[in-house]
Amino acid sequence: MNLIKVHGIDLNILPFSLLLAYFAPTICMMLPYPIINSHSSWQGWIATWQFFPLYTVAFQWALGSFFKAVDQGKGFKLKSDEGKMIGYFWHARPLYIGALFICAVFHVNVLAICLLPEWLMDIFPIAGTYRNVSFASVFLPPVPLPPFEVVSTIRGIHTFLIWDMFISGTAALVWAALQARNVSSRTFGVKWVLKMIGYTIITGPTGAFVMAMWERDSAVAELLIEQAMKDK
Repeated sequence: MNLIKVHGIDLNILPFSLLLAYFAPTICMMLPYPIINSHSSWQGWIATWQFFPLYTVAFQWALGSFFKAVDQGKGFKLKSDEGKMIGYFWHARPLYIGALFICAVFHVNVLAICLLPEWLMDIFPIAGTYRNVSFASVFLPPVPLPPFEVVSTIRGIHTFLIWDMFISGTAALVWAALQARNVSSRTFGVKWVLKMIGYTIITGPTGAFVMAMWERDSAVAELLIEQAMKDK
């Protein structure tokens, strides 16, 4: 029942907290050099960006405290489990959609760059800068075992980040599979696995994890509503 105790205001302001904490310093990092950013300010924004989870929590607490004080508990009028679940998903649905959209935009963008045809690179010079970028070079890292050697710092960081994506993404999806199985046998099976593979291809492992959590929450809501209807 903890799922229905999330305050609607917390869900409503989360996108704004993330916008201020994550996207604001990201945009500042992207400002052109040397017209706006100097080398020192660019490095400063990179260092500032690293702590965006702390900024998100701080903005969430500050904005949440303010709007809850203004709301004065009006958001808790719904008493039944069904009403609470409907209220929860009314607020949570945009968060899931927004998260999936962000994952899909960035992932599809990288896929498009990897799969650019040669004729397009010949027509548009800016596309030619990605001539040496391929699907394998971006998504298939070498196995970091002897006789593997790092030819450059940049290549080593790239290899590390790809393996980090694979390992963390796999761990998240395994945990999501466990959550789906614990909710109901109807929510986990071969169909679930195939759907997660499809979402991974389209939105990346993070998008697949978001979708898995959305389906888990939806299944929990259905079970709670079914149970409430039986108890009446």
